[in-house]
Formats: sequence, C-alpha cells, structure tokens
Amino acid sequence: MYVQAPMFSIIIPVYNSEPFLAECLDSISRQSFTDYEVLLVDDGSTDRSLAICIDYSSRDKRFKYYHTEKGGVSKARNLGLDNATGEYVVFVDSDDQLLPDSLTIYESLIGTYHADIIKCGYIEDRESESIQHQISRLILIKGQDSSLILHSTEECGYSGFLWNTAFKRTTIGNVRFDESISWLEDHVFSRQCFKQCGSILLSPEMTYRYFIRQTVSLSNIKDPLMMIRASYKEYLSRIDLINDDERYLYEQDERLFYGRLSLATKLINTLSLKQKVEFLKLRESLFRHVPKGRIRYIRTLIELLSSKIKNLFQ
Repeated sequence: MYVQAPMFSIIIPVYNSEPFLAECLDSISRQSFTDYEVLLVDDGSTDRSLAICIDYSSRDKRFKYYHTEKGGVSKARNLGLDNATGEYVVFVDSDDQLLPDSLTIYESLIGTYHADIIKCGYIEDRESESIQHQISRLILIKGQDSSLILHSTEECGYSGFLWNTAFKRTTIGNVRFDESISWLEDHVFSRQCFKQCGSILLSPEMTYRYFIRQTVSLSNIKDPLMMIRASYKEYLSRIDLINDDERYLYEQDERLFYGRLSLATKLINTLSLKQKVEFLKLRESLFRHVPKGRIRYIRTLIELLSSKIKNLFQ
C-alpha cells in the first residue's frame, strides 16, 4: 500500500536530555501544521531520555525512535537523514523548542517561493534575557551564487546554524555530517548544502527558541586535536563558497580560523606526548596548505595575547 511521504522530517539527536526533552517534543506535538514525522535518535543516553522517546512514539505514530551506542551528534543526525522521508528536513536540538507555528511558516514560504533552503529568525533564551534575532526584510537568492549565499547568511546573523533552517531533502542529497568532529559540524554541513542549492530564502519570520544553557569556553572543548581539525574543516567549507576574485573581502573572516588555531595551541599541555607530536604535525601541515598561514597565525596569536580577538567560538 502506498503511503504518502510527510512534508517535513524533524530530526532530533538525543543524549541525556531528560530535563528538557518532554518540553521539546511537546513543542512539536503542538505544531499548527501536522504533516510531519519526527526521528528521535537516542545516542546511548544513560538517563531516562530513551524512555521518553519510546513513550512519545507509542502515543503518536509520527514519532519514531532509534537507539544507538554513543557515537556523537553527527552520527545521530546522519542516522536520522538516512531514514528521513519528508520533502524538507528540519533539525531540532533536544533541549530547544519549535515555536507553535514554525512548520506552518515553513510550509507557507515553501509554497510561495519554492526555495531549496529556508532560514528564519529565532529567539535566543539566556538565563537573564531573551533576544530576538531576525532580519528586517525577506531576501531570496536564486541561482548557485555560493559566495552571495555565504555573505548574506553571515551578514544577517543566520549563519550556518541548523535549527533555524528547513532543507529540501533532495538538496541535501548525499551530504552527511562529518563524524570525526563534534564542533562546528553544523556549519560545515550547512555550507556543503549551500554549495549545491538552487535558491535560498532568508525570512524575518520566527520559528525557533534556542536555549543557551552554558557559555561556550575553552573548558568546554577538551580535545585540541579535534578542535584544530574542526577549525580547519570549517575554514575550508567557508573558503569553498567564495569566488577567487572576492577572497580579499573575507580576509577578516579567515582570521577566525587562525584565532581558533591559536586557542587550540593554548590547550596543548592537556595532551599526552604522543598527542602533542600529532598536534604539532597537524598544525605544521596546515601552515603548508594555507596561503601565508604561519604569518597570519603569528599575527593572530599576538592579537589573542593582547585580548583583541572576540567571539572565536561562534
């Protein structure tokens, strides 16, 4: 018997999210647009997260759960992508929430503009305040002008985030998350999708509530080797979208990479001797592959020491 595919596949990686998971799933259950499936991927949780996933799937056939041994958020999202059947894919973090009309907004924008990727505004909830991030007007970019897409998404503050975005599943195609990194993987994935999309829509409509539970800091990233790999891959994903004749416009953005490289170097004492050797070899390799890499690295390190570099973890 033929079963029509849903409009949206909502992929939620879950790991020890018990305190927030029910509120997240309730925000999806209450959506005004109801043609969707939810793929809950439990990544080896040790709390009651899996039980909550099973409970919701038993009460609502649109909710489907998968359980794997812990492999990281990228592996969990890839499992979701491999099983998604919707026309568009939406990613939700298990401690965040969709706003009540999120899917209705996406569906309306899709029907009007037929864009391959749609990015919307979001609410950033901190302990002491809520901040709305939205652009003042709608922006539609047609054609595969990847440099313009990168510039526009960065300029408006929507960036390479996953959770304020609806991706056409055929546009994602075979693109998958890099399972070797657990930081900046969302930006790398998004930009790979930017590279092959035919149109992108940036909308002032609000679709997501993003909770900041803790501030990203050096203490949260405990693996300098992973950090340096992730920084380089994020750098490459950015540069891959830029036309050669526009590289000069992005010199300031490129320094973000060198700043992250500098911060990773500050963590080298947390590594074993063998890891230190691997780290230094990797860093030297990057210098050889990035134009003027060593000079820019030293310049950035000096700026870092003088506290002139900010927001290196965005």
